[in-house]
Amino acid sequence: MSLIFQVIMRYVFDRPTVWSEEFATLSFVALVMAAIPIALRRHEHIALEFLLNKTPLAIRTVLNVVVALLTIGTFALLAYLAWGLLPSAERQLLTGITLAVGFDVKLSWMYATVPVGFTCAVIFGVENMIKGRQKAEEAEVLSLDDVTNIRGAV
Repeated sequence: MSLIFQVIMRYVFDRPTVWSEEFATLSFVALVMAAIPIALRRHEHIALEFLLNKTPLAIRTVLNVVVALLTIGTFALLAYLAWGLLPSAERQLLTGITLAVGFDVKLSWMYATVPVGFTCAVIFGVENMIKGRQKAEEAEVLSLDDVTNIRGAV
């Protein structure tokens, strides 16, 4: 919405705003960093499941754990690296927003969403790995029950 406002102010009224582009960038970064962990928790990221579904259950379980550990490790590394950027961003201001609201809005406010988002992604990745392991064990128990029931019926 702020970008539409910016376009109208700049090209219709010839009075560009100083804050709208920075606000749009801040909003976009916050939205993306909220969407990544939510999509991870809901299993809505892109996956090559048709290859995975063609593998035996034991291999599939191992591959799921390996992928989960790689995902968790990647997000943890990104959170750590993003955390390291905060001190330098603390010294910089989002000038347009600062002028608009009348107090200092630091660039670190925007940068802080990155380690927070990736930390949430790590937490949800661990949660998914635990739940995936539980589902695999339940599927294994169910398949053993089915074999027992079939033997008992014969």
